[in-house]
Amino acid sequence: MHQLLRLFVLLAVLISCAPDKKPVPLDEANLERVLAAYYHPGIGTSDAAAMYGLLSAQSREQIPQKDWEAIVSAQTSNVTSVTVVKRPVVKGVTYAVVSLSETANGASSTSTATWVMEKNKWRRIKLPLSMDLVNKAFMKNDADAAKAAAGKWLALDPFSTQAVETLIFCADRSEAVDPDVQDKEIASLVNRLLSINPNDTRALFVAVSYANDVASGRPYLKRLEGTSVYRQAVDALAGKARQPADGKAARPADDTALLLQKLIILAERNKITEFRKLGLDGRTNDRLIKYLSDIHPEDAAEFAGRLGLAYNKAGANNFALQWFEFGKLRNPHNKRIQELEVLLTEDKGW
Repeated sequence: MHQLLRLFVLLAVLISCAPDKKPVPLDEANLERVLAAYYHPGIGTSDAAAMYGLLSAQSREQIPQKDWEAIVSAQTSNVTSVTVVKRPVVKGVTYAVVSLSETANGASSTSTATWVMEKNKWRRIKLPLSMDLVNKAFMKNDADAAKAAAGKWLALDPFSTQAVETLIFCADRSEAVDPDVQDKEIASLVNRLLSINPNDTRALFVAVSYANDVASGRPYLKRLEGTSVYRQAVDALAGKARQPADGKAARPADDTALLLQKLIILAERNKITEFRKLGLDGRTNDRLIKYLSDIHPEDAAEFAGRLGLAYNKAGANNFALQWFEFGKLRNPHNKRIQELEVLLTEDKGW
C-alpha cells in the first residue's frame, strides 16, 4: 500500500515538473497556414476572435470586433477546401485571390475572398460598410451613386467580385448609353469578373445571365453543374432560347402572371389560408420560376422578394429561402430581398 502511494506521489511530481507545451505561434507570413487557421476547411468550426485578428486594418475600421463576433457566431462554416488562385501585385501591394469551395444541402458552390499582405502578415479584406453604401444607393434607385460607391470599394479591394458585379448592374440599368456601347461595357465587366476567379459560382451565373445567346452561355452553364444555382442557370439560359429576333423575351401564358399577382395579393391582404392552399405546391413554384426566369433580372428580383416575403408570412420558409436565393442571384441589392434575408436569419430558416 505504501509502495503504491509513493508511486502516485512520484508520478504527480513528474507531471508537475514536465515543461508546459506552448502552442506553436502562427506563421502569419505563410499564406497557406493562415488560410487553414482562418477557414478550418472541412472542420466546420470557427474562432471569431482569432478570425477578427486576421482582418486587414481597413476591414477592422469598418466593423467593430463585437459586431464581427456576433455575425460569425451565428453562421456555420461549410468551407471544404481553400485554393489560392493568384497572388497579384497592384501598386506595390501584394494580394492573394482565394477560392473557397463550400457544400451545403448536397450542392456545391465556390466563392472568392481577397487577402492582402500588411507588414509581412496576411490579412483578409472584408468591407461591410463599402457594401452598405452600394446597397443604400440601390435602395434609392441611384445607379450613379452605386457605381461611385463600387469604384471606392474597388480602390480598397481591387479583386472584390461583389463590387465588379455592382458595376455590371449599373451598366445594365444605364439608359443614356447607346445599346451597342452598353453591351460591350457589360461584356467587358463580365470578363473582368470571371478573370478574378473563373470558378466563382456567382460569376459563372452572371456570365450565363448576360450571355448574348444560348451558344455563348452554354460553356458557363456546363461549369455550374452540381452547384446550388445550376437549375436557376438552366432556366435563365432557356429564357434566351425563347427570345425572338428582336431580343425581347417572349412572355409565358398570362395565367402564370395572374397566378403570381394573386399569390402576392393574398399574402399582402393577410389571407394566409387561401395563400397556403394555392401556393404550397411545388408545381406552382416551378411555374413561377420558369416565368420569372424570362424577365429582366431586376424585375425578377423584385417579384422574388415579394414572393419570399409572402411565403415567410405563411410560415413556409423552405419556399421563402428558395425565392431569396433566386432573387439574390439576380439583384442582391433589391430592398425586398434584403428585407427577406433579415427575416430568414431571425427565423433561422436557412
